[in-house]
Amino acid sequence: MAGKGGARPGAGRKPGGTNRRTRERSAAAEAVRREGLSPREFFLQIMRDETKPLELRMQAGRDCIRFCHPALTAIRIFKSPWELSEDEWCVFMAELERGPPSGQWQPRVIAGGKP
Repeated sequence: MAGKGGARPGAGRKPGGTNRRTRERSAAAEAVRREGLSPREFFLQIMRDETKPLELRMQAGRDCIRFCHPALTAIRIFKSPWELSEDEWCVFMAELERGPPSGQWQPRVIAGGKP
């Protein structure tokens, strides 16, 4: 049973060798560079191509979102509720009771506090 299994000279993947998926990805990246597409245009092109699998199109749509719409960020309020003056507190409570304009939450920074 000698000669079966174990390390052999010349066996295995050669250094620098790529698999099919890596070659496809490199070819797609090169095509994008050649055509001069922006990342947004590239993802939109994939998303709208009905010949591509649905899962790939959905992933392209998710990846495209960050190029089309800004990400939401937290707003820092510089004063804690205990530091508000009586007038600022009344304005704050009135805005809470009134609710956001047009059904959307609007961030508000209360000035005058410590950053």
